[in-house]
Amino acid sequence: MKNQTSIFPLTLILIVIPFILNAQIELEFGSGVTPNDMVAKICGEGVLFDNIYYQGTDSSSGLFSNGNASTLGLESGVFLTSGSGNNIPGPNNFTSAGTGFGGPGHPLLDSLFPFLTNDASVLEFDFSPESNIIEIRFVFGSEEYNEYVGSGIFEDVFGIFISGSKPEGDFYDNQNIALVPDSNVYIGTNTINNGWSPDGVVPTGPCTNCEYFIDNTNGLSLQYDGYTSVMTASVQVIPCQIYHLIIGVADGSLGGGDQIFDSGVFIEENSISSPPPIEVISSITPAGTSENFVEGCVEAAISFVLPNSEYTPYTLHWDLSESMANPSQFPPGDFLEKVPDSIFFPEGIDSAAIHIIPMDDGILEGEESLTFIIENTLVCIPEYDTVTFFIDDYIELSDTISPPTIICEGMEVDLSMNVFNGYPPYSYLWEPGGFTTDTIMVGPDSTTTYFVTFTDMCQETGMDSATVIVFPVCDFETFYFEPALNPGLPYSIYGELSNDTVLLALPASTNLSSLIASFTTDMEACILTVNGVIQESGVTVNDFTEPLVYHFWAPGGCFSEWTVITDIEVGENEPTQNNIQIFPNPANDLLTVIMDQPCELSIFNSLGHNVFDKHVGEGKLSIEVSELNAGIYFLQLKNDRGFDVRKLIIRR
Repeated sequence: MKNQTSIFPLTLILIVIPFILNAQIELEFGSGVTPNDMVAKICGEGVLFDNIYYQGTDSSSGLFSNGNASTLGLESGVFLTSGSGNNIPGPNNFTSAGTGFGGPGHPLLDSLFPFLTNDASVLEFDFSPESNIIEIRFVFGSEEYNEYVGSGIFEDVFGIFISGSKPEGDFYDNQNIALVPDSNVYIGTNTINNGWSPDGVVPTGPCTNCEYFIDNTNGLSLQYDGYTSVMTASVQVIPCQIYHLIIGVADGSLGGGDQIFDSGVFIEENSISSPPPIEVISSITPAGTSENFVEGCVEAAISFVLPNSEYTPYTLHWDLSESMANPSQFPPGDFLEKVPDSIFFPEGIDSAAIHIIPMDDGILEGEESLTFIIENTLVCIPEYDTVTFFIDDYIELSDTISPPTIICEGMEVDLSMNVFNGYPPYSYLWEPGGFTTDTIMVGPDSTTTYFVTFTDMCQETGMDSATVIVFPVCDFETFYFEPALNPGLPYSIYGELSNDTVLLALPASTNLSSLIASFTTDMEACILTVNGVIQESGVTVNDFTEPLVYHFWAPGGCFSEWTVITDIEVGENEPTQNNIQIFPNPANDLLTVIMDQPCELSIFNSLGHNVFDKHVGEGKLSIEVSELNAGIYFLQLKNDRGFDVRKLIIRR
């Protein structure tokens, strides 16, 4: 016995005749294709075969490929024909293509039907199956279709004959396994067809197993007038025993003289094959992380999968090889659970798994490996497959975080951290605040320490902190005008403090251009300036005709601003001394102003910033305010009669 190696010395110059027609089926035949080549094509890698014999001419057998470019239904394999391989490629432009060699028939083919065969093309060999069933897929085609169907004189035939032990006892003695499905009927032009028809005419019946017949009248990819669908010859065998197989096709006639119209059979590549290798699959936990194991973190279930459950019950054995330590020494060892040296597959179950949990030994050893040397005894000669897994060290988490940061009250600052080692992805939890990202923006009112807990994929955690030191800013506590300091005021006017803005409503007769403000601040030693002039409560004179900005410097160096806005006490929608009407107030998108005199019109926001300026004549003016933010604004009008300031509210 041998494994896909020739037993014949090759001393001749090989000749290969390729046929590649219009990207159709490709054929190789001639002296360059040996019987050993054909058997090796039928028997897959790993199948043992020997005792090869071929009956027929060099042009009556060979290899085919690119079958899927045709209507054949098989991609590649071996062909045998009662004529010549030259008569196989399409198109179907002859109804009687054939080559006669005057060769003998074969007694096993003769035994299938009441005719005699000749020009037989027969391939036979011994082989040792590695599974308990043989399934050979094939297609039979012929030029005898359709004009000689049921003639009673001509019929071409095909057979696959097996000899060897039956699994239940007894013996196969050249038993034909190429049969019409669900029957004991041989394969031939009279047993699968759709009835007789003249040359070049599609047959219409009567049907004889025509569900397996494909008419090829005027077909483009094959010459044969008809052929079968892909069929399967199957038989139960005993693995690793020796069987003899005979595959043949021949012309047949009542008197044995038919040597004209060709028939052929196509045998699929690897029809007799060894079982696929035992599959090894690792399922990493946590899923979607490293391809390698990680000590104390990434573990895996290693599944072993048999080709199918027919091989069960079965015990799979392996040897273990580890790069650093011997995993069979427990305790101590490198794994939380002992790694076994075999696994059992119960009957009907084709997969089984073991659990590998690398321990964190706290030693940085670099990448380690664990190798399974698997003994596969499903095949006739045991095979050994090697599967290696790699184990990485777990390196403890470390981090960097923002240093202590100083801000002024009312400011915001970014705090960030970087985590190293461990195993990403990382998660974060900052307190106070409950933030869950690696960078956060905070603006505490007072000095605050933020603690962050970070966790990696392995659920290892670390903690760090960052402190934000808050220096206070100066703010007004009170702001007012006293009558004792400002003659003409009937009483003290106190401002309304809101969002760094002071709003004051003064009597209509007040001279806004020369007022002395009194104020208190929330901190001692605050320095206040207006236009660079230091302010003293109850002393400094300022012009409050337009919004006035106070600049604050706190003892810690923090800067802040307050805007003081004065308003003349008039009704919001009442005519003023300048006969001005403003509506609607509050406004939304459009503000209407009616005046009886030309004036300069300005609008200030609550910070004292001018947002609108226009010289307007008497009459009605519409102002678009849809782009202004919601809030409090001040509308100021000046002309030779004086000026008015009106509070304006914008809503959204």
